[in-house]
Amino acid sequence: MNKETTRARAGGPLIIGTGLPRTGTTSLYEALETLGFTPCHHFRSMIAGDWFPYRHSRLWSKAAKTQDKDTRQEILHHLLTERGCKAAVDYPTSCFVDDLVEMYPNAKFIHGERSSPEVWRKSFNETIGRLQQDKVAYYAAYLIPLFRFALVPIYSAMDERNVRIFSASIFNPDSQIELYHRHNAFMRQVVPKDKLLEYDPKQGYEQLCKFLNVPVPTDERGNKLDFPHANDSERFKRGWTFAIVLGCTTWLGVVGGAYYMARSIARATS
Repeated sequence: MNKETTRARAGGPLIIGTGLPRTGTTSLYEALETLGFTPCHHFRSMIAGDWFPYRHSRLWSKAAKTQDKDTRQEILHHLLTERGCKAAVDYPTSCFVDDLVEMYPNAKFIHGERSSPEVWRKSFNETIGRLQQDKVAYYAAYLIPLFRFALVPIYSAMDERNVRIFSASIFNPDSQIELYHRHNAFMRQVVPKDKLLEYDPKQGYEQLCKFLNVPVPTDERGNKLDFPHANDSERFKRGWTFAIVLGCTTWLGVVGGAYYMARSIARATS
C-alpha cells in the first residue's frame, strides 16, 4: 500500500466545495443542507459556532501554516469530523482541496465560479476584501475579539497559503485576477474529472441532485423547491458597519478610561 492510499481517512465530508468565496458558496451551503448533507461547514457557520478563545478558527489557521502534509491533514480531519460535517464549502475548506482529495477519495467535489474574473473581484472587494483594504475600519474593529483573534488570523493564514501555492494574494487588487485563474485551474488539476461538478446556482437543483444521486427536493404539496439564491453582500455590509460602530465605541471607552486614570493619578500625586 503506497503512502497516497494510506492518507485516506475514515469518515469526513461526502461533499466538498472548491470555489473561492463570493462564487455562490452560501447558496450552495443552503442547498446542501436542504438536501440533507448537514451539518455543512461554511465560513459563516464556522464563526457562528466558535467562541473565545476561538479554538476552531485557530486550528484552521494552524493548518494553513503547517507545511508538513501528514500533520496538516491530521488537523484538517479533526476540524471536519469534530462537528460531524457531511459537507464543507467556502473558505477555509477550499484552500485545502489538494489535501482533501487524498483524504476523502469517495467524496464528490463541486466547483463554482462567477461570470467573469472582474465580477468576482468586484464582489469580493465590496465585502470580504474590506477586512484588509479598509484600514480605517480595520483599526476601528481591531479591539473586537472576534475580528482580532478569529477573522484576521484565519484570512491572513489562508492568504499566506495562497501566496505559497499560487504566488498571488486574494487581498491584493493587483494579483486577485491571477489568483482567481490559478485557483480555478488548480481545482481542475487536482480533482478527478469523474468526481467534479462545475456548477452554477442558476442551474437549479436538477443537475446538482443528479450528481449527488439524491431526489430533487419538494415542498409538502410535491412542488419542486426553488434553489436558494443567498446574497451575503447586504448581510456582510450590515455586519461590517456594526463592527465599525462597536469598535469605535470600544476605542472611545479605552481612550476615555486611560484619560480618567491619568487624571486620577495626576491628582493623587499632586
